[in-house]
Amino acid sequence: MSQTLIIAGIYYLFLANCHILQSKMIKTHHHMKTIKSTLKCNSIFFFLFFFLCSNFTFSQVTQPPDSLKTVTADTSKTSQAEQPKTDDSKDKKDKKGKKNEIIFYTGVNFTQLGSSAGYKSEAQPGYQLGGYYKQGRLLYWQAGARFGSSKFGYKQHDSTEFSGISISDAEFPLTAGINFTSFMNRVLSVRLFVSAVPSFTLKVSDNPYGITKDKVNSFVLYGQGGLGVNVAFMILEVGYNYGFNELIIGNTDSKPGQVFINLGFRF
Repeated sequence: MSQTLIIAGIYYLFLANCHILQSKMIKTHHHMKTIKSTLKCNSIFFFLFFFLCSNFTFSQVTQPPDSLKTVTADTSKTSQAEQPKTDDSKDKKDKKGKKNEIIFYTGVNFTQLGSSAGYKSEAQPGYQLGGYYKQGRLLYWQAGARFGSSKFGYKQHDSTEFSGISISDAEFPLTAGINFTSFMNRVLSVRLFVSAVPSFTLKVSDNPYGITKDKVNSFVLYGQGGLGVNVAFMILEVGYNYGFNELIIGNTDSKPGQVFINLGFRF
């Protein structure tokens, strides 16, 4: 703004001097010196006017652009479009659930020995409790530990009544299985499993037949198979254990067979 006012002032002085020059040319020759000095002044004013005009024009051309006005991309539509995909993948993940689980359970069992010519056996209720770690979805494996107390009725042929004998043991099942509903494991799981169950005898209850811990095998290997159903965080398992060893030393056909039912929770 200040440069514009200066240029206008110089231009006004230039016009005024031109008017004075015309008036002085009409006068006599005696004023030639005055005319020359006036021309000099006009030349100086014209030079200043041209110099300031050039500077003003150059400053307008080289003025830097306003970089404050930037265009920002609208990402709201993109984020809204991607949101449903994220929600869908989250729902699928929630239905599948975790790949690994920890399960604690307790249950009831019914154990019976094979019969022989010297004795008879009948199934009586016992119990077990334990836990295991499970890994996998469609095909899975699990390893665990449990305490079992199996009870069976026993009598010799000359006896009229069965006497219950309880055997406590520590068992370590190693399991492999298939989950038919792995795509919705966290909601519902239907699975089949097989296990190898090493069992170590801990205690034998008192009985009238003199069967003590020394007369029972300290190690029995069981084969186990069963069906499991998980609903949300609850589990239900039904299966059968078969002992490959004789339970009572010196008695043939004393391999144990056991039906079990487990109820538990998974985390």
